[in-house]
Parts: sequence; C-alpha cells; structure tokens
Amino acid sequence: MIKALFWNIRGIAKSPNFRRLKHLVRLHKLAIVGVCEPKLSVGEANNFRVRLNFDSVLCNGSGDIWVFFNAPFSCELLRASTQCLSLSVSHPHFSGSVVVSFVHAKCTLTERVPLWRDLLQAKPQGAWCVLGDFNVVVDPSEKKGGRPYQASEGLELLDFMTGAGVFDAGYSGSRYTWCNNRFGRGRIWKRLDRMLINLECLEIANSVEVLHLSREPSDHAPLLASFSSRLDNKPRPFRFLNVWTSHGGLLEVVRTAWQGEVTGCPFLVVWRKMRAVAKALRIWNKETFGNVFDRVKKAEEAMAVADDRLQEDGSEEAFVDL
Repeated sequence: MIKALFWNIRGIAKSPNFRRLKHLVRLHKLAIVGVCEPKLSVGEANNFRVRLNFDSVLCNGSGDIWVFFNAPFSCELLRASTQCLSLSVSHPHFSGSVVVSFVHAKCTLTERVPLWRDLLQAKPQGAWCVLGDFNVVVDPSEKKGGRPYQASEGLELLDFMTGAGVFDAGYSGSRYTWCNNRFGRGRIWKRLDRMLINLECLEIANSVEVLHLSREPSDHAPLLASFSSRLDNKPRPFRFLNVWTSHGGLLEVVRTAWQGEVTGCPFLVVWRKMRAVAKALRIWNKETFGNVFDRVKKAEEAMAVADDRLQEDGSEEAFVDL
C-alpha cells in the first residue's frame, strides 16, 4: 500500500501544525507529502525537509506548494506556476510513471483561469492524478451554510475535468474539508479539497482511496490518498462459487453491498460497488461455508485415507467412509 498526503497546512512553522504533520508522517509511514500555504520562504523548505526526515523537497516558484518525498519515490519537476506544481512520479510498484499535479487555487474565478490553463498544458498521455485545494464546490451537497449554492459556482472545475479527462476519486470520512471556524449562523462548511484521477490511474493501481482526516489545527482537512498496486498486494482473482446459489441469503448479500453509499463519477461508482459486492461475498462465504478451498483440500485428504483403508481391509465400514 502506497500512501500520500496533501494538506493546506496554513503555516507549517506553527507548533500545533508541525506536530500534527510529523505525527501523520510517522503514523501512516508517508513517503510523499504535499503541503500548501506553508507561509514561509522557499529557503526554509529544506530545513523542514530535515526536520520531517525526508530525502528531498520540491517547491513552486511562489513557495506556496512544497512536496516532500523519500526513496523509493523518484520525482521530476515538469511544470510549476503560482497555483500548481506538476511532477513525474515513479515508484517500483508502479508499472510506469504517474504525473501528479498538486494544486493550491486562488479564491476568485478570474484568478483561477491561469490554473486551468497550466494544468491542461501539463496533461500527460498516461496516468494523471490532480489533488489539492481547488477553492471550488461543484454540488449543493459540498456546501453547508452561507449563501445558497449556485450551479454556476462549479462550472469552471467541471469544464476543466471534462477537458482534462479526469474524474473525482471520491472519498471517505467527513463530507467537508474546510470550515471558516465561526460560530452560529456564520459557520460555513465546504468540500474545497479533492483528488482527481484519469482512467490510466486505475490501470496501475488496484485501488485508489481518499480519506478526509480531521481538520485540526488547520481550517482544511488533510487528504490521505492510498494506492494499492497490483505488484504490491498481488490480489487474488475473484471467483464466483456455484455452491453459493444453493443458499437463500446470496441475493440479500449482493443487494446490501450494492446499495451502500458511494461517491464519485458514474464510472467510479460502479467500480467501487462491484468491489464492495466482491468483498461482501468473500466475507459471507467464509462465515457461511468456511474456506471452500481448504475444505476441498481436507476432503480430498480424508478421501485418500479412506481409499487406502478400503484397499487394505475391504471392510464395509471403510467403503461407507469412502
């Protein structure tokens, strides 16, 4: 399992923020971490690289985005602007390199226009992952409090996603990633941070998952991205066993798993639902039938013993056992 983190940290030098980041790096054994709004000059990046025990760090020109990484990751700078940093990322468990674009979008629509242009110019032929603080919501469910959501708010990001051929990777955890931390009616929640991927990403990773961690002490939640590669996990292929159809509970297991709540684009929703059904069937099979293949193996061994016994004494009891 390969894990990466992105966090709008809102000041990396603040003691609570740095302690939380260091704790997350150790807890999740992170080998690549992107932060935005460190609120320090680029010259300070190497100092924090040492303090966090990373091998290397890359920054965009404005110093708003820092990316720390350790071997066996290899990162090559492809493009940098004031709002994004695009890297070619390689890892032994990936079948090829992945372009990862870290984003820290401006607050207004006009200021974000160059961001979409810069990202499209970095669009690769292969796998692409775009993650960060986009400062945009694309659905009413991504906002709570403040002015009512307007459909026009999300058009710029949706247009970019269409042109770039990427889709939302979905998430688990809290629905929102940002809060203005005000009290009462003035409190606003939004999902401003997200990860976008293209279909090629799903070809090099067995699964891609995003977890919204708790926001404290920043007003933004860290995004924990997990990539389970085929080479890393070597997953066993899913097998449908005919014996399952003899049990009346089969359809209910499938129905319950399929109806679970999943977020993302239609393609990703179907993909995640199919994985959920497969996982539920494996658990149900173990609880209901036990490990069928182990039982078959044991049955074969018992039959061999009975056959040997029958050959030895030819008794009726041995024949019944066989």
